[in-house]
Amino acid sequence: LNEECRLKQHAREVKWTGQIAPPEIRVKAPVLSTCAFSVFKQLAALTPEAIQSSIWCTCETSGMNTSLSEFVECQVCRVSCCRMCLDSFSGYNISSHVGTTRQVSIPDCEHNHADTLLKIRSIAPPVLQFKEGSFDEIMSVRKDVFRVNGLEMFLFRFQCIKRGRRKWSLEYYARENNGIGQPIARLRIVLGEALQESILHNKEVKAGLLVELTCFMPAISTPLTYGKLEPCAWLYLDCNSVQQPCWCVPCEDKMMEFLVSGSGETPSPRVEVGLREDAASVLEAASLSNGSKFQPSKKRGESRRWIWANNWRDWPQSITIESKKKETHFDIEGTYQRAACRQSTNQSALWIKLEKDRKPAMYIILRPNVDRTGPDFAVISTSSDWSDFLAVKAIFPTLWQPCDALVNTSRCQKLKLKNWRGSQAIKCV
Repeated sequence: LNEECRLKQHAREVKWTGQIAPPEIRVKAPVLSTCAFSVFKQLAALTPEAIQSSIWCTCETSGMNTSLSEFVECQVCRVSCCRMCLDSFSGYNISSHVGTTRQVSIPDCEHNHADTLLKIRSIAPPVLQFKEGSFDEIMSVRKDVFRVNGLEMFLFRFQCIKRGRRKWSLEYYARENNGIGQPIARLRIVLGEALQESILHNKEVKAGLLVELTCFMPAISTPLTYGKLEPCAWLYLDCNSVQQPCWCVPCEDKMMEFLVSGSGETPSPRVEVGLREDAASVLEAASLSNGSKFQPSKKRGESRRWIWANNWRDWPQSITIESKKKETHFDIEGTYQRAACRQSTNQSALWIKLEKDRKPAMYIILRPNVDRTGPDFAVISTSSDWSDFLAVKAIFPTLWQPCDALVNTSRCQKLKLKNWRGSQAIKCV
């Protein structure tokens, strides 16, 4: 509180006009001196307790805890549910998870989210800030596509603590006009499981503290960017690590050609939900009769959202990815097998390549476009959770669908490879 008062005394009062202040009249906040690594280290030590007290069933998403201490968890897709919900209509259909589930027992004293919330709040600082010059490397990516120029002038003030599935998150926001305007950036601290990984083969899950920096300026200033904004920098601290980690910033995306071939046939989600043959023709007819409603999507070349492929009934059982350059090997190459789990991932799409030779497991999933600014698209990730943006290793073309892997003429695809590099310039205090 004393630190907060000191910052307010140094800040100049600016009247909020509803407009973002231009860079030349922004007020530079006083520079903090204490390194944030000590705080991150204290939070990372709470990782085991944070996982135990997190949400393990949908009935706990309203802020309450289930009355039972027994949970059932799928070791492949990691969906979990309490014993009480399994006996009701509100629970998950676990018929497709038979043989891969395990029972998890969490005592009430360890599943007490109130104690964990109090510990996290007592450690979390009220304000965080980045030192001058921290974002120089981010600005060099595609001519400052993330628009972080001048972001180190702002203070990131504590906003809230959220309880999630096997994780907790703290959110800090940088706001215009001395902290009273609209947010321009978010610093999110995730405590718990950093990635959602399969544990079927007794693999240790990557758990610790993850810090994500996301700038909102692309969605605020012209030219506007629509849809979900991805983080522009991140830091990971293992719960058992004693060394100070390095921040990571994005590299330039690379486009590479791969052969994506499928084998075997499994029912597509359209078949599983009971869609019939006339569904495709009805959608195509609606696009012609209501042309004005479909026009924006047509301009973006997304007509495949309602024009189905001829083999829409089948999805491949396995997908093999090979590079056209035989002399170069990529981690995403290999054979991915479709998991039997249903209704726990977007469109029940989950293909897994198991961990081998110290290389992490890879997943092919469909990332949903929650804002509906475009179609869902496939990605290759080290996490089976679509919201783990930092785990994405490659992105398929927007129009690609899993059924294309079964067609010989559609097997050559250009994938966008995502990569990150370490940065010693970013300093958080």
